[in-house]
Amino acid sequence: MKESASNVATRVARSWNESVPWLVSLAAYVFASAVLALRAYRSTGEFAFPLDDAYIHMAVARSLAEHGVWGVTPDAFSASTSSLLWPALLAAGFVLTGPTVLWPLALNLFAGAGVLLLTERWLRETALPSRARLPVLLLLSSVLGSAALLGMEHTPHALAALLLLRCASSMLSSRAAAPLGLGISAAFATGLRYESLLFVGILTLCLVAQRKPRAALAVTLGGLLPAAAFGAWSVAQGWELLPNPVTQKRAAFGWESSSLRFALNVSTSPALLAATLVLLGLAWHQWRASAPRRASALLALLVAASTAGHLCFAATDALARYETYLLVLAVVSLALLLQPVFGGTDGRWGYTHAAAGGGLAAVALLSAVRAYGVWSSLPTASRNIYDQQLQTARFVRALPSDVRVAVNDIGAVSLRGEHRIFDLWALASLPPSRYRTELARSGSIRNLARTQGARIAVAYAHTFLPNQHDDAPPWRDLGQLTIANNVTCADATVHFYAADDRSAVAARAALERLLPTLPARTQWREAQLSPKPTSPE
Repeated sequence: MKESASNVATRVARSWNESVPWLVSLAAYVFASAVLALRAYRSTGEFAFPLDDAYIHMAVARSLAEHGVWGVTPDAFSASTSSLLWPALLAAGFVLTGPTVLWPLALNLFAGAGVLLLTERWLRETALPSRARLPVLLLLSSVLGSAALLGMEHTPHALAALLLLRCASSMLSSRAAAPLGLGISAAFATGLRYESLLFVGILTLCLVAQRKPRAALAVTLGGLLPAAAFGAWSVAQGWELLPNPVTQKRAAFGWESSSLRFALNVSTSPALLAATLVLLGLAWHQWRASAPRRASALLALLVAASTAGHLCFAATDALARYETYLLVLAVVSLALLLQPVFGGTDGRWGYTHAAAGGGLAAVALLSAVRAYGVWSSLPTASRNIYDQQLQTARFVRALPSDVRVAVNDIGAVSLRGEHRIFDLWALASLPPSRYRTELARSGSIRNLARTQGARIAVAYAHTFLPNQHDDAPPWRDLGQLTIANNVTCADATVHFYAADDRSAVAARAALERLLPTLPARTQWREAQLSPKPTSPE
């Protein structure tokens, strides 16, 4: 009896010791996210996401939950988000509680914890000891901490991509792995972000090279299913095959444009280049070493090729959102290559292990520098969105309900109001091809806004061009709102325009309600040569 109790105590102690890396990294992740959220809240008195894009997803989720319409406003369908599953997940939460920022935050935090748990279990299966797992998991927690505060799909996408990599590892290693699981994980990854289609394509080639046609077919069908299903629905609604953000922002596939995109992305996120070079070198070395190591070589090649493709044809940005999933995959892949040293199958540091360790250290250093910059700018970015987009939403809510408003940033305005919106940046109001046709016919974006029924506009002067001469009636500039220390908005100054005297009266009334409550750090400037109109009889 005593021996049995002793064995139980030993197993409990061993299990606790094995769980320490995950628990420590989880605590670090939650603490970092909480500190960033608190700093954002204290800077404004209300939590605001650092990007208007988060509010676009929430607006679509709200329309879906309350009206069954996939669009930023409930009056019509619009293909306004590059993620297909994220608005659906948010809508499920909104059905229970109504629209709230808590759902994006909670889902991101759970997804980040899932990334850490999946990584911990995977590395533990390879016999990597706690002292090696802990720094890997802490590095991931630093990458995920800022991504969670964006309120978007990037952390769940990192979890889906890691799950797909885990399934791919089992399949490439010739262990028993169900093609169905591979297809499902591929569907989740591409449903959350279209960038995963590149990952899925390269994985398909790897599976074909290993003569695994069923697995290749499963991952291909699973990866294409979300995009194909949504594309068919979108076309049936009179829109295009791809969502507007993907159509508007996709890179041209010429050598000149891809090389320029590559240079810009590397300058923004050098950690991705470091990870790509190290993984490519290690994949080549592992492939030459022995046949049993070729599965790990294919895995490293898969991540390296996907990262290189992203650098050439996709995007990175100042808040490190687009590359989150790639950094997670690169860190885990490099950690797996250290297994022979710590797992006892080799026991000494050779070229491969030293390169993997050095590569992981380089990625860690570059990621830490990048994370510091992101963490420093997040509270300011949240304050920018609060001072510009959320104040614009308050202005629009104060307008009469029958007024259509043209805006550059549609997220917060759509989420917090019921007005019909015309999107000046072509993400929500018209399919891109029709938008270009109507714009050419109208002659200018402000004339297009007028022909689409907008009578009030809140826009950046460099896009609206109100002073450009043509035969159309001019828009009246009522004033401009300028925010301080802009790091995330397209312009620090947004202008308020009215198409006619009647609209100007309504806009003036809404401004009179808004201006006394503006944050003190913002600056309002009344437009010159813009006499206050009188209400028409």
